[in-house]
Amino acid sequence: NTHLPALLRSLRHLPLGCRVRVTMASPSTLAPETSQAFPPAESKTSRLRAAYLAECTSRACPPIAPLVEALDAHLAALANDSTAELSFIKLNGNAPRLFEARVSDDQAVALALALGKTHDCAVRDLDLSYNKLGDAAARALAATLCLNKNIHCLNLRGNEIGPGGCGALAKVLEGTAEDEELLRIASSAGSGLGVGLKTRLQKTNLQTLDLSRNPVTCAGGVSLANALRTNTTLTRLDLTSAGLGLKALSALCGAVSESNKTLKWLSLEAPTEFSVADEHAWPAARMLGANETVAHFFCGKWGLKSTPGLETLVAYGLCYNNVVETLDLRCNKIDETGGEHVARALRNNVSLKRLNLEENKLGDAGAELIADALGESKMLQELDLRCNGIAEKGLTSLATGFRHMTNSGTPLRLVRVWGNDFGAPGSNAAVAWRDALAEAREKGHDVKADITFRTVDGLVHVARMTEVGTKEVGNRF
Repeated sequence: NTHLPALLRSLRHLPLGCRVRVTMASPSTLAPETSQAFPPAESKTSRLRAAYLAECTSRACPPIAPLVEALDAHLAALANDSTAELSFIKLNGNAPRLFEARVSDDQAVALALALGKTHDCAVRDLDLSYNKLGDAAARALAATLCLNKNIHCLNLRGNEIGPGGCGALAKVLEGTAEDEELLRIASSAGSGLGVGLKTRLQKTNLQTLDLSRNPVTCAGGVSLANALRTNTTLTRLDLTSAGLGLKALSALCGAVSESNKTLKWLSLEAPTEFSVADEHAWPAARMLGANETVAHFFCGKWGLKSTPGLETLVAYGLCYNNVVETLDLRCNKIDETGGEHVARALRNNVSLKRLNLEENKLGDAGAELIADALGESKMLQELDLRCNGIAEKGLTSLATGFRHMTNSGTPLRLVRVWGNDFGAPGSNAAVAWRDALAEAREKGHDVKADITFRTVDGLVHVARMTEVGTKEVGNRF
């Protein structure tokens, strides 16, 4: 009688048709109890494991080996620690274990359905990046998000999800889909979650969504824009290289500026379409000028020119914004005349901490204008000016501006200037930067730079430093 309820609970998770043999022993033959601990029979991880294997069997797809191993490892840990439930599933296809056997649509659907059926499991983060997932997997995951409110982070980067799958996720994020619509999303993936959706329909708690490097196209971007107008949970959205066009860029920026009050991090980098006249800078400028929550905005590879693109972004956006902390403008077409607009942003914006202008064309003239404004910036902490065609004169001016920040007690914490022309060994630029960085460190400031210095035959040589954790080759900082 003591063990029978636990035995029956365990039998519930076995596949249909499975034969079980139970042998009853008399009390006298039972071994005495020992101090060995076992995981709870009804742990969330054990139920997820059983549901997942059952779904794999029903769909005739092989279980994902690393996932089963992770589940087993957490079950073993639960024997000694009741809080060791599985909370993070990381199945990125670019990992060594999955590189030759990436997660398929069927395998992802099986996992999604298991997470939906064990809706109270402890899994919060789900990483399925760089696999071969399409719209079927995205629709199943969308249905699961309605059932499982514990999932807060969904990473689908680098898959093959199109506007259909993106639209399904957007419907769930929108929170206005009717039961029938969600049923259609689930049935299109063959999910069989109809009853669950009707009885347990609820809004998702998803906070982070990464759809970068998927062909969601302009239609998918517009669907997400509509979702952002009503969603109140999403704080981070990544649509880098997602095939967005002008309509999607305008819709997304418009939704954030007019209706959304929760999004804090937005990347719209590398759209496939933008205006030669920089018309797409206007909705971005309106968003920066009106929105009070987006602190990190990435608009690299937008094809923006100094005028009118950057000028519009600064004059109508940054100068009226007091919340943005990160602005990424890398790989645009900002030339030396753009230095004036960057300088205006540094002088007038009171929140900007990180500015990325890598791979533009600022030249010496643009660098000098920026250098003059550095001493007036009180918040800037990171500046990236790599590969901007800046020569010795401009680099020397930037070193002077850096020293002004140090003297005012607000030095940069990270500066990147590699990829510009420091001139011959012993140049004024090399000496100026060596002395400026040394002075900041002597004053106790923890400054990191992507350049280092070696003195050979009395001449200062500049060498490259690369950040720890990157794939770049070179000395590490």
